[in-house]
Amino acid sequence: DSEGKATDKHNIGLLHIGACAPGMNAIVRAFVRLGLDKELTSYGIQNGLVGLQDGSMHKMSWMDVYGWSSLGGANLGTS
Repeated sequence: DSEGKATDKHNIGLLHIGACAPGMNAIVRAFVRLGLDKELTSYGIQNGLVGLQDGSMHKMSWMDVYGWSSLGGANLGTS
């Protein structure tokens, strides 16, 4: 719409693939929080493609990513 909000319900899955890289947690944090602002639902998928296959995912809220920007590694895990 004209305010930049999603007009339909959207679900977005977030996962890490490959080795850890600087900023991975900060990107997930930013994506989740911006998604909430745009009325998107974000799901964190644990352990990359293996977690996607196993259905290892959970809905992420504002506080689920609290403090992630200062942490190294990949809180969602990698595959």
